[in-house]
Order: sequence, then C-alpha cells, then structure tokens
Amino acid sequence: MSGIYEGVNQLIVRDEHSYYNRTKKDGSGSSARELEPGNYQFTTVKTLIDHFMISYVGKDKIISTVNYLDVQYHAMRGLQEFSYDILRSYKGFEFSLPPTLSMILPQDFVAYTQVSWSDSNGIKHPIYYTSDTSDPRNPLQTTDESPHGLDNPLSIHAIGTTTAGSSYVELNGLYPQLFDNIHGLGHCKIKIVNPGLYQGGAATSWKNWFIGAVFHDETTGKTSIEPTGDDNMAPIFATVSGDMHLEFYWQDPHGTPGSLQASVFNLSPSVKAPILYDPVFDNTTNKITAASSSDVADIKVGMKVTASNQYFNKNNQLVWDVDYTNGIIWLSPCQGVANYNGVFTVSNFPFTANTVAPTNSSYTTVPSVTFHDEDQLAQNAQRWNAGPHMNEESDTLAAFKSNSNLNDATDDEIKSLGGSRYGMDTQRANSNGTFYIDQDKGTMRFSSNLVGKTIVIDYISDSVGHKRDQIVHKFAEEAMYKWIAHAILATRSNTPEYLVARFKKERFAEMRKAKLRLQNINFKEFTQIFRGKSKQIKH
Repeated sequence: MSGIYEGVNQLIVRDEHSYYNRTKKDGSGSSARELEPGNYQFTTVKTLIDHFMISYVGKDKIISTVNYLDVQYHAMRGLQEFSYDILRSYKGFEFSLPPTLSMILPQDFVAYTQVSWSDSNGIKHPIYYTSDTSDPRNPLQTTDESPHGLDNPLSIHAIGTTTAGSSYVELNGLYPQLFDNIHGLGHCKIKIVNPGLYQGGAATSWKNWFIGAVFHDETTGKTSIEPTGDDNMAPIFATVSGDMHLEFYWQDPHGTPGSLQASVFNLSPSVKAPILYDPVFDNTTNKITAASSSDVADIKVGMKVTASNQYFNKNNQLVWDVDYTNGIIWLSPCQGVANYNGVFTVSNFPFTANTVAPTNSSYTTVPSVTFHDEDQLAQNAQRWNAGPHMNEESDTLAAFKSNSNLNDATDDEIKSLGGSRYGMDTQRANSNGTFYIDQDKGTMRFSSNLVGKTIVIDYISDSVGHKRDQIVHKFAEEAMYKWIAHAILATRSNTPEYLVARFKKERFAEMRKAKLRLQNINFKEFTQIFRGKSKQIKH
C-alpha cells in the first residue's frame, strides 16, 4: 500500500505539515483517501483482506489455501452486516421539504436511524414514523354505472356517437387519459366497436382498434376520437349514425414481437394529463403558445404532447422547456427514435398546425393538445406491469397531505394533564410531525405541517455502494478477521465441526467486544448525565 502509510504496517510516513495543511480533500476512492481528516481510525477493506491473507492463510495455518475472491466476497458481506449493527452510522441527508411533501430516499439508503427537523438554532426535533397511512396504487376507475362499467370498473368506459360519413366519434364527456400513438408510451386501443355502425365500410375487424387522433372541445366539454382500425393507419368512416359503448385499454409497446411482453395491457394510472385548449403553433420554430400563462401551470419538462400524428410524430413529442411566465412550451428539436440529440431541422417542427385544420373533422383549428407524463406507461423498457407511477397520487395520500396529522399538544400541556394522561396513545403524542416510507416508489413522505422546514435523515448504508465507504473501524478489525475465517471454514466441505464451532464463538465474542468499544462510553460523561438524579453515584 502506498501513500501516507508504509506497507501493511500502516506506518505514518507523511509529515505533519502535509496532513494539517493540505489544499484539498481527496474523495476519489483511491488509497489516497487516508489523507482525509480522522481516517487513521479506519482500515480499508483491501488492507484488511491483505492482512487476513498474511495471518490466516498459508502452510501450517488455519486455512491452507483460499481463493482471493472468496475472501473478498466474505469481507464485503461482513462489511454489510457490520454496517447494520456494529459500525457507527454517520450518513446524513438534509433538505428543505418542498410543497410535494416528499423526497426520494438517499442513493445508498438501507435504513434510517432518525428522521428529524432542524430549527433556527440547529437543534434537531425527532419526527416519528406513522404506520397509519400509505400510498397504494390507484388505477383509474370508471364512473360508468352501466352493466359494462360495473363488470369492468378498472377500464375507461364511454358512450361514443358516430356520424355517418365521418371518421370521428364524439364521446359523452371529457377523457384526457386517451391518446394517439406516442413513441415510448404505447398505444391506446378500443376493445370492441359496434359493427352495425360501420357496415359496408373499410373495416376488416371489429376489435382492438387504434386511436389515431384525440381532441378535446372546451365549449362542449367533450372528447372526440378518430379510430384508425386494426392497421393503425387509415381512419375508419362510420356508415351509420348512432351510439355505442366503448371500452379503452393501454398497450405496452415494448418487447420482442411474438413474445409475452409484446402484448402487455396495463391499467390506466390516475395521473394528471393537462389539456391545453386553443394552442397557437409556430411553423418556423418548435414552440406552442398558450392563450394564458396559467394554462401551462401543470405542464412539465419531459411530458409528451399528443393530439394527432398529423401534427406530432415521434420526433417532436417531448416537452423540452416551459416558459411559465409567457405561457410558451418548447418541443424537443430532435430527429431519430433512440435519443434527443439529433439535428435541429424544420422536419421536427409541428406540421403547419395553426393553418391546417384536423383532417376529416369539423374543427377549423386545432382545438386542443394533451400532455402525458412519460412515466405513466412503458418508460422505454420491457416489463410486466405498469408501476410504479411516480406521479400517481392515491386518495389516501391526498388526504394525508391535506392535514397536519399530529397531536398539537405541547410537552408542557401534556405534563399538566397529570393523572389524566392515563390511556393516552403515546405514539401519537407528538407535535413534530410524522413521516412514512413509500418503498414502492422509493420516497419518504411527510405530514403537511413540515413543509418548508429543514429535514435531516440520519441513516445507515451497507458501506459497499461507494469505494470510499469500504472501510472498517480499527475497533472492529479483529472481529472482521474472525467473520471472514468462520465464513470460509463454514462453507468448506470436510472442515472439522469443532473448528467451525470454535470460530463461531470467537466471531461472536469479537463482534460483541467491537460493539462495546464503538459505543465509546465515557465515564465522566456518564456521571455528568446522572448528576441530580435520585440515585447517588460515587466518582
């Protein structure tokens, strides 16, 4: 080992001036990390493995021969287990709680030791975990109370009205969840259509029709769709005017054709799909201007815009930027399917949308465009289900966020109750707020009274996620040797049981000793804490 230490003896060979007056902190993960302040109290895992190979492995030793990778594996496993129970936890993550009342877990998070909020004096106040709520998956549920809707409540149902000679079907309400083909998100399909309304037309099948265009009318409050049949290309014109029941579903587009993943049909999540009415398109740039700046409030970077493939293809769907002050949405100036790094060309602009009315429709201009969250469907990856949807919010979560969910009684008020505290649920006698961890989405959620406060998460990791964390305190060094030795002997065939039992006992004893040492109980601090108590302590 090179650098500040000499060989396996870890002798300090750098002068004091280099240590106390260095200009920067080396966090690269190399052996030079021992230059960081206070790190002499630790031993790197690599050094520990080298020591183990010297002292435990060889002729006339406990382990005659062993593969270096085996030692490395058991050392890493030991480091993980020691991190959970023995080594000091020094990981921390601080942030100001945003209005969303949630924050993603730290990258190397395994478990929390304390969650608190910090006041203006830097004093931490504990926030307590609540098990009384959660954020379950919340698929869209139909409001249709007809037999169709009652039989399939987790599908989108609507009554569609056809007009003879028209390719558009007007629905009986506003359905922002419907969309035409969106690259990276999938297809929205009609399960079955009424063949009686299309007799003598061009349709060759009456099921699994694609949607080629979706427009929302602000005046009527209704959505109109243009079915494109089973070939996903040419619009299908109705031959008879009438009403029919429609059921819609979403198809995950990813997977090898013919494989099981190629035809995965997902439930519709309850995510917002903002509608922008009366958009103004710029044919010479990649922007859309809203009638009012407030109309773009719910539109975010990364969303995909949809109305009809007549105006948007796979090259210009992505929202690249949003000017919330002036109500302008900038679309991705991309070219190509796989990425958004292509040449900025006119072919990427919306196709003359402000001068050309939607084909086959009664609209004189484009009445609306809809924006869909990129995370709501396929996420450009093969998978079996549609979750988790990071922006989907259950009714349970919405109710939790809208209330403070705490006992407003202060400590002094609780103390003044005296004997009246009998029967009180102490886990809820807390004015600091509450939190819970949504494991499915990898987020931590907080009660609404904590918004804007500085939140501190103290947590433990497994110490193997980053190379610079692969260190062991010298108090636990011997325990780690015993861990590795026992693990190797216990997993080998023909090892005498007495030898395995011996190292199991030695491992337990060393781990216990390391834990006591690392608690760093100072007798003077101990007596200071107990001064003034009813029990006299001699010192």
